Amino acid sequence: MNVIANPKRKKLLPTWHTWCLCSDGELDEGQTWEAILFAGKRKLRELTVFLDRNNIQIDGNTEQIMPLEPLAKKLRAFNWHVIEIDGNNIREVIAAAKRARQMATAPTMIVCHTIPGKGVPYMENNFEWHGKTPTHAEALNAIQSLGGRITKD
Repeated sequence: MNVIANPKRKKLLPTWHTWCLCSDGELDEGQTWEAILFAGKRKLRELTVFLDRNNIQIDGNTEQIMPLEPLAKKLRAFNWHVIEIDGNNIREVIAAAKRARQMATAPTMIVCHTIPGKGVPYMENNFEWHGKTPTHAEALNAIQSLGGRITKD
């Protein structure tokens, strides 16, 4: 990371872009904030993080367990470029990734506001499904709720 951040060593700048995926529950961890602070300080412009902002974790709603809001404002204060999108919309995800690649001065956090279990009535926004495996019957029901079908192939 230091090679990317040190303008005195421009000839050593890498040509790759680093992509990271994390969830809002991981923002309960100090080392995550330490990495966010470091990347912002060092202006790691070749770093993009997709943050799944689904507002739940194993124990319940994130805002009841460890409030994160105003999240975007906090990230901007740590020198991040922030893009907020509907994370359940793949077109918005792709467009945000393209915008992030063009960011020349700061790391980018793409805050993907998602609905966990979207489209499956008994799973949608229900934190109890966050770490639970459905039974075979529940899985078939979920697939049907999403308009899918099971084939023998």
